[in-house]
Amino acid sequence: MMPATDASKDETVATSAPLMEEAPPPQPAAKQRLVYLDNLKIVLIAGVIACHATLIYGPGGGWLTYHEGHAGILETLILGIPGLLGGLFWLGVFFLIAGMFVPKSLARKGAWKFSTERLIHLGIPLTFYVVVVMPVLKYAVARALARTAESPWAWSARHIIPLDAGPLWFVAALMIFSVAYALYDRLWTDRPRGDAVIRSRGLILLALAIAVFTFLFRLVWPMYAGQFLGLHLWQWPQFILLFWAGAWAAERGWPTLSDRVWRGCGYAIILTAAAATVLLLAAYTGALPRSPVLYSGGFHWEAIFAPLVEGVLAVAGSMWLLGFFRRRVNTIVPLGRYLIRSYYGAYVVQAPVVMGLALALRWAYIPTELKFLVVAPLGIVASFVIAYYLVQLPGVRRVL
Repeated sequence: MMPATDASKDETVATSAPLMEEAPPPQPAAKQRLVYLDNLKIVLIAGVIACHATLIYGPGGGWLTYHEGHAGILETLILGIPGLLGGLFWLGVFFLIAGMFVPKSLARKGAWKFSTERLIHLGIPLTFYVVVVMPVLKYAVARALARTAESPWAWSARHIIPLDAGPLWFVAALMIFSVAYALYDRLWTDRPRGDAVIRSRGLILLALAIAVFTFLFRLVWPMYAGQFLGLHLWQWPQFILLFWAGAWAAERGWPTLSDRVWRGCGYAIILTAAAATVLLLAAYTGALPRSPVLYSGGFHWEAIFAPLVEGVLAVAGSMWLLGFFRRRVNTIVPLGRYLIRSYYGAYVVQAPVVMGLALALRWAYIPTELKFLVVAPLGIVASFVIAYYLVQLPGVRRVL
């Protein structure tokens, strides 16, 4: 879920209806923000920014065409594997949270106003990124690597096609899902919306559905294959099903997640992450096939690994994080009000911030691991600070 962008305006609920938790006794009509979701979204955005820094300095192929890392065992253990596992499910949590707030927003605004606001809130940053930000970033990287001596205008004119949304592919996907759900809501107004309870069996079935459909999608769109706007279609089964699961939960009164099921999700995360780490290390050492093509999709036994890991982590990770923040991080953190106001903006500005810091440190003769320890935290802080001041500008507040 990119940032659940409608949350900053729509996520107030009566204190008698906490998410995924036993409801407390009825309270007066006073309302407050769901503080634990605010805190979770702040952590999620910080994690996304750090993960993008791992792509630059880890063992993979880089981020936005720029890479300084090496395929060593330390880079793989410290940056590569955590970044890969996080990439398999981290954004799915955003889609789950976004789906939770769609039914209430639709009921209050109606399909037309809801869809129009989403197109403005998500479409304007997306368009600006595609037309301006990504060409400028790619040109800056090309100049830094001495790949071109052209002017920015001549270079951009030749490279703007195919259109690339960079990290805002997530925004494009969320916009599509939101408008599609508004249409679905209009077409099936009398669908059942009764009370429900979240059970282990339902979560297992959801994880299996994500794994199966992801495997099928990757027969057509392998991992990291190029698509229009870089839409990450190979992960859409996870995103669509989690978005739907969030909306389903909201339509059924924010059903409970018991302590037993919550702890079970935690165990599932540990076991799956450990198994995935062993498999990745086996591939790294040559005990398993090393070609990424085999694991990215197709009718190979290797291609089932990632969908299975993704299905478990997407469901168990999302639910465990929601339960943990509801139970343990449900008070306003220092600077929390400022951070939540700028979390969407931080996601939007992160690419030029992180890439700018990486290019500035390009000539520093220090290990790439140390560069990561500089770029990641500075990128997180700078992204939130810049976003906070951006949303104070006239006109920007409505968009970010």
